[in-house]
Amino acid sequence: MITIGHVRMNPSRKLGLLLLSLSMLSLCAGNAAAEIAGDILRVGYPIASESGSAVRHGAWTPVLVDLRLQGQASFDGELRLRQYDRDGDVYVDSVPVHLFADGGEQQQYWMYTVSRNPTNKTQNFHVELFATDGEGDPGKRVKVVSGPSLVSAMEPPVEPEFIRDDQYLILDVSDRTMGRIRELRDTDYLGMFDREIRIAHLSPAGLPNKWFGFDPIDLVIWDDADTTTITEQQQQALVEWVRHGGTLVLAAARTSSTLAQSTHIGPLIPVKLGENVARTHLPTVRSQLMRLGSSEDYPQPITVTQCKPLIDPTVTTMLTEESTDGVILAKRRVNRGQIVYLAASIQDLLGDSSIRPVEFFRRVLELRRNPIDSEVPSYYVNLFNDVENVVGFHGVSGARLAVAILFCMIYVLVATFGVWRLLHTRQMLKHSWTAMAVVGGAASLLSIIGVQTVHGIGRSLHQLSIVDGTASTARAHATTYFGLTSSTKNVLDVWLPEDPLLSNEPGPSSCVLQPMHSSATFDSENTSFTDPVHYQIRPATAEVRNVLLRATLKQLEGRWEGSLPGTLVASVKTVERDMPVGNREGGLDKETIIADGSFIENNLGADMDKCYLIFAPRDLYSPQKFFNLVQQRGEIDEVRAIPLGGLADGERIDLFANIYNDKTGQLLTQKERDSRSLRRTQTQWGRGHAMAAETSTFGREPATRQFDLSHYENAVLLSTVVSDISPNHFRKGTIAGFPIFSRNRCRQLDMSHLLSSKSAIFIGFSKDPGPVRLSARTGSDTYEAITPDKAWTVYRIVVPVESQ
Repeated sequence: MITIGHVRMNPSRKLGLLLLSLSMLSLCAGNAAAEIAGDILRVGYPIASESGSAVRHGAWTPVLVDLRLQGQASFDGELRLRQYDRDGDVYVDSVPVHLFADGGEQQQYWMYTVSRNPTNKTQNFHVELFATDGEGDPGKRVKVVSGPSLVSAMEPPVEPEFIRDDQYLILDVSDRTMGRIRELRDTDYLGMFDREIRIAHLSPAGLPNKWFGFDPIDLVIWDDADTTTITEQQQQALVEWVRHGGTLVLAAARTSSTLAQSTHIGPLIPVKLGENVARTHLPTVRSQLMRLGSSEDYPQPITVTQCKPLIDPTVTTMLTEESTDGVILAKRRVNRGQIVYLAASIQDLLGDSSIRPVEFFRRVLELRRNPIDSEVPSYYVNLFNDVENVVGFHGVSGARLAVAILFCMIYVLVATFGVWRLLHTRQMLKHSWTAMAVVGGAASLLSIIGVQTVHGIGRSLHQLSIVDGTASTARAHATTYFGLTSSTKNVLDVWLPEDPLLSNEPGPSSCVLQPMHSSATFDSENTSFTDPVHYQIRPATAEVRNVLLRATLKQLEGRWEGSLPGTLVASVKTVERDMPVGNREGGLDKETIIADGSFIENNLGADMDKCYLIFAPRDLYSPQKFFNLVQQRGEIDEVRAIPLGGLADGERIDLFANIYNDKTGQLLTQKERDSRSLRRTQTQWGRGHAMAAETSTFGREPATRQFDLSHYENAVLLSTVVSDISPNHFRKGTIAGFPIFSRNRCRQLDMSHLLSSKSAIFIGFSKDPGPVRLSARTGSDTYEAITPDKAWTVYRIVVPVESQ
């Protein structure tokens, strides 16, 4: 027996007491370590659904994390947000954490990742906290109190909803509750537009601080826009997102002065802002934007900013209001995107509950009507597969497999029949093991030589760059896809610089680089690697660090902004002129055409072939036009997609002679001109993608010039004007119905909103690598640009059009 004080206990009871004491000490230590509380406040964008938030597969997603310091003076650490790439490896975004009790212990942190639609139960959007210097065990994961529990990783309260790329996500920005734009979600309007409308709502203070945080969004509408409610960084992010292709709608009257004073947004407002006036009589607004009686007045005065038009080729005056003698609605093209300004508050304009807002938003936001009856059967055609296959090394993979099969056949024949027969003939069978070892060694060497011959020695890079710019302007944006492979196992840092010749170290950048995901429809399970490696994405500097290449392929995707080595020079004017109707001996009729003397000159520093010019004689979606569906189709039929042939570097094309004259110099007939309509040309582009094309002759109409296009070229052309493509122009199949070309993973390639009577789109294909370069380094070496083994560049240049 053992005596402790006045208590006597046996050894077994002592052991139990000791275990209990250790458990209590462990619990106390755990509670002592739980000095930081944290939660994931938001993943993606808040929407009205069971999940409460929306994200897109393959798009950058903002994640907002809240940390609260408890029971200690300070903490230094790092937050890490992980996701799985298509290979099963893990990419991580990290942000430093510095918490001080004296300076306010609660802080919020923005993190960014590329969302991947999970096809299994892998953890998604989990955030971990790690200690750094001064915490006793640098790099150790720290448990945090999240909700009621002590956890190793913070999780979103509900898994976000993955919305499709063929859904139109509008972000409503306001300090109030969601406005009447919410009515676009009503079942009465389902099937009215070419895409299903989804609405997210956010206060201005909750906007992301990086432009790529808006990646899932198609359009931002900000009512009573007040730039004093957001930071300079948020303003800059909004404008940069517009430059990369976003649409920003600003409605402001009482707060218009703050827009004018904004450093980033003010210079891009598409009107000259004047004084504010109060009006009850707004006949043009009520008749043109709302389809109401123009004689009806508002019961209460509405504040309207008197605006004067801007004389600028990038600005379009969409609507003027007679009662204010000024512009009420205008838009401005800003690189690939646009800013729309409405000189009144939407809440004021739609304050009367009897007003049905759908027509108002359809015109202000330029929403496209559904081109087909919802009851007509249809199927989606995925274009992204043809784009990603370009950098997928599929030809190399096939050649590698062929080499492997051929090697196996030769090895079996040589090792069995050849060696055995030789040794048997010379009565040397006792040396068979030695001979087989020599043959095996030689075969291994030959196999390495064969595979390396096909695979390449060192690193191999294939890249596809889709470069978007404006005529006579060197600044441009690009969407770029990379396929990077190596012949040996190595670890690389890769970087997408604006100009690799001027800088060799990453810094703050308008470019971003990310892992490339497949289309959401065909994304497979997390694959293969039993020991997935972690690598780091650094979106603010367009860098990806510690990428492990296991003698395999890594595919990356980038958004680039930089300068072109030259410009596309253009002077394009349109004129209304008599043109032949019917045969050449027929009559004449007025038609808006490209005027004589118009030209395009290639000074981009690269030869181009298979060039097109797409132009619209008139604006298709002006609010002033009450197009019904039949009229809308007729207007789209007037859009021209004209093949121009090749355009060498330094060459100039006379557009009128190239477009309207035949080889003898005579004007083309109406039938020959109609063969260049977008309706006819798009069926040629889509013939290889649409099932109905296999059993019909559509898209094979004779034209003066046709190109033999590859799959990716057709996919890029279709994606460029996908909003203007009507499935009705493709003949209906007997079973599947109409093909609808999907925006899946190609949303950012759509330039339909830039096509107007004031701007045409030039498209040319080149085998030159273009201005975009991927740089790489090993270890602490200096970054060096990788010369691609194969490169494809598509130039899509917006050409200003002047009406004579």
